[in-house]
Amino acid sequence: MKQYTLPEQTAKLIELGFESPKSIVEGELYSDIYFAYSIGELIEMLPSTFIFEGVEYDLCLSGGASLVGKYCWQISYIQSKRGYIFCSYDEELIDALYKIVIRLKDKGVI
Repeated sequence: MKQYTLPEQTAKLIELGFESPKSIVEGELYSDIYFAYSIGELIEMLPSTFIFEGVEYDLCLSGGASLVGKYCWQISYIQSKRGYIFCSYDEELIDALYKIVIRLKDKGVI
């Protein structure tokens, strides 16, 4: 399981105005050492709840088998009567977190 963002993902988050990451990683795909966001750092970027269009949504992080039989992480915000909003899915938790952070930033939630 990947635990850190790739250099391209890290650069995108910094470009969007997020504080620089604290983790130093020796590249798995690259032979150099670089700063990257950890799973914990991305989780800290996410609000536990927020109000969107007058409705309060709560953070929901879950994992399980997908329709194609692979394990998949789901990060979303949920409201009991309205269902899910801003969902993100991926086999890697770090990638699902990265996608939801980007989406929330694009929508002005964070």
